[in-house]
Formats: sequence, structure tokens, C-alpha cells
Amino acid sequence: MIQITNDVGKFFKEYIEPIYIYGIGNSSYWVSYYMRKCQIEWEGYIATETNDNVCDVFGKKIIHPSRLNGQIRKIRIIITDNKVAEDIDKLHWYADHNTILCLVPLYKDYIRRIKIYDINKQLSYFRNKQLKCISPSFISNSCNAGFAYRILGIKRASPTINTAISPKDFIKLCRNLDEYLGYEMEFSHWTLFNGERRPVGKVKDIEIVFAHSDNAQESVLYWNRKKETVNRNELIYIMSDDVASVPYQLVKEFSQFPVKHMVVLRNGVYTNMKGLLFATNSNTGHFHMRNYALENWFDLLGWVNGEFEF
Repeated sequence: MIQITNDVGKFFKEYIEPIYIYGIGNSSYWVSYYMRKCQIEWEGYIATETNDNVCDVFGKKIIHPSRLNGQIRKIRIIITDNKVAEDIDKLHWYADHNTILCLVPLYKDYIRRIKIYDINKQLSYFRNKQLKCISPSFISNSCNAGFAYRILGIKRASPTINTAISPKDFIKLCRNLDEYLGYEMEFSHWTLFNGERRPVGKVKDIEIVFAHSDNAQESVLYWNRKKETVNRNELIYIMSDDVASVPYQLVKEFSQFPVKHMVVLRNGVYTNMKGLLFATNSNTGHFHMRNYALENWFDLLGWVNGEFEF
């Protein structure tokens, strides 16, 4: 019998059966890496492409799923790759005598409203365990704030979730954050954003587009509610050129802010400034990626924890 869950916390806290990791690719490496850091024990790895004589870099054996039959009756298995249905079919085929609880990296996508593969959401449980700060407030001019919270598995403490703010207005917001957060947002108008009709809110003289909302009232209420949750003691600014190109002078001014910050660039290439992070338009080089562990591109957890600067 196979049961399926995507609740990582419940998987580790409420069950005691031995754990195996299904897969021996990049995603399984990062799951292993964080389990080791969190001092969570596991028996080994499961893969169909093994001769049972190979060991992982962490010294754990890799076994074929057929080896499970007759050995352990009840086990937990963490599926790490993006072939979830195929992996479960193989477990049904090879290990049908076992009682298995499978942890799968399938989570609801905010935009499409369907479950998709997201290894970074699965890894967020472990990153959260390693996070040193309590409640950082990511202030961004694009969706990067929302993804940062999702990646780290922490409660959102920012109004700039799923918003789009021009670099010029974003600089104003960051330079005088307390002043702007002291104003109530009001609905301004509708605009076309990425081909969709979206509400625009106004705070004093800056405009904020709600990039994934079609409800003006809810968007304004959300901003006015979440601005009260901002933690001034753990501010992190993230500016990107996803919304519009960022002129050199604005990047230079932003790089001089005393608050912890980064600039994520997909298009522009600037030098001689701190905090520049270059993204790609592929699925392996930006905060939005789900098919690839973020650590292959950037160690957000280490940076937030103050382990390095760049």
C-alpha cells in the first residue's frame, strides 16, 4: 500500500519508519545535503539504474526498489525527481508488499491553480530549520519577494508580494520606506500588465501594479494589511529588471543603501558594485525556478544568514 503526502513537516514529525530517498540526481543530492545539516537520518537511496554496489557521496547505499520486498514492511520514501507518477508506478510494481508513505514534491501553483513539481518548495522545510533570523521582510519590485518566502518556508512579512513596481518608484520606496508605509494605499486605475488587466494602487506618488490579481479591492486591502507586518530590524531589498530595465545610476544608488540588498539582473550587465546577481532566462538561473534546486544558482539561505556577501 502506498500513501502520498506533500506535507514535509508531518512526514518527519508524525512518523518514525525508516527513510529512503528515491533518485540519485541533483535534487536528491540537495535533499540529502539538508537532511544531513538538519541531522535527519536516512537509510539510503532507491534507484532502478543501480547494481547495488554503488555508494553515494554521503556514504549511503543505493538499492533497486525490488530489494525492499521482504526486508522492511513499513518505510518512508522521499521522491525527489520530477517523474513522480512514474516513480510511484515503479514502487507499486517492485515493492507492492510494503506499506509506504511517499513524500512528493508536488505543490499548488499560485498562478495556474494546479499542482506542479517544485523541488524548492520541498527543500523550504530544511532551509527554514537552518534560518538564523526570525522574520525577515523582503521588499521587492517584482515577484522575487514572494518566491524568497516560498524558498525559505517562512511567513510573509511584506506588502510587496506579487507586485510590479518601476525601478524609479522602487528606489523612492526603499529610500523612504517608513514614510510610504505610513500612508494608506488607494486604488488608482487599471492597466495592462503582461497582456492582462491588472489593478494599480497608489501610495503618495508611487504606483504599484498587482501583477497576478483581478480584484482591485482585495489588492488594496492586502497591501494596507501587510504593510503593518514589516519588520524594520530585518529588512532585505531586492530590485530586479523583470518589470523594466534599470539604469546604471539607479543601480548605483540602490547599491549604496545601508539595508541588506541585491540587484537581480537578467538583461543589464554592470560591474564595480556590490550585490549584483545575474539571472538567466532559462529554468536554472532565477528565483522563480521550480525544477532545479536554487542552490545550484545562488545560496539564498546562506546570504540571508550573513554567511557571505557579494
